[in-house]
Amino acid sequence: MRLHRKGHDKIVAILSENYWQKETESASKTLTVLDKIRRGDYKIRSSYGPKPQKDPRLDVSAGDLSEEVLSEIPAIKKQYEEALLKWEEDRINYGREESRLVNEFENDLATECGVATNSKRGLLWNKAYERGHSGGLEEVYSAYLDMVELIK
Repeated sequence: MRLHRKGHDKIVAILSENYWQKETESASKTLTVLDKIRRGDYKIRSSYGPKPQKDPRLDVSAGDLSEEVLSEIPAIKKQYEEALLKWEEDRINYGREESRLVNEFENDLATECGVATNSKRGLLWNKAYERGHSGGLEEVYSAYLDMVELIK
């Protein structure tokens, strides 16, 4: 049976797609923690901006405001409160994401080093994090590797 060129191209495309999907999956399964650090897997993708500034007109005594400005105060106050709530929500979500990524990093590191079930794993993590976090995750990684033999 002879395939038309379109059919042949389609089969090649499907086989090629499956091949690269499997290659990507197997590559991600063999990544080390250091590879993941360098690839940015533990970086926070979200952010939050500066805290919203309160409109100075909200701090002025009502008697010192013109009728026009006075009538705008409820809308200005509502806008500020909504912006403040959104900022607070974004800040909390940022903190949660940061905690999740640090926990993932610590779990991956403990697993890679063979101490995932070691009862002193937490002590090792605290010391390595304390020693290296100001220099970034690679420094934490290095400190962890330097000390892991102490609990094995």
